[in-house]
Amino acid sequence: MKFLFFMLSFGALTNSCNSSKINTLSNTHNDPENVQNDISVTYTAMSRGDALFINISKDSISISEDRYMKDVEVYKCTKEDWQAISTLLKDIDYETLPKLKAPTDKRLYDGAPIAVLKIEYNNIAFSTPGFDHGFPPDKIQEIVNRMIAIKNTLKKE
Repeated sequence: MKFLFFMLSFGALTNSCNSSKINTLSNTHNDPENVQNDISVTYTAMSRGDALFINISKDSISISEDRYMKDVEVYKCTKEDWQAISTLLKDIDYETLPKLKAPTDKRLYDGAPIAVLKIEYNNIAFSTPGFDHGFPPDKIQEIVNRMIAIKNTLKKE
């Protein structure tokens, strides 16, 4: 019971401290200069037997299919790929990411890997709750699909 109280109190304090930071950033993430330089997007999907990690920033794309991240392949992010990602990021309200609802629940019975999208902006991380790999919430579907397409293109080369 004490542990539950501690976790709830910690969560409330963390959210209240972060809310002032989020509000000051909400007007600047649509600025192309800021999106270009101060952001990275990470997509992870994990299950018992599979793992996928994709991190995209202005300069590089890191991909791993190793759960322990021992084998990470790093590629140069092309101008076209970054332009596509940054355009999609402009349409996302970072503050709503933690509130997104997953459209399916296959991950709850090992029917799909658990996926998470995380956007790091000005050293603040905004993450979605877990959702089924292959079935992202509508608001992030385009960026998730684009990230997976970039990964598939790079892995074919």
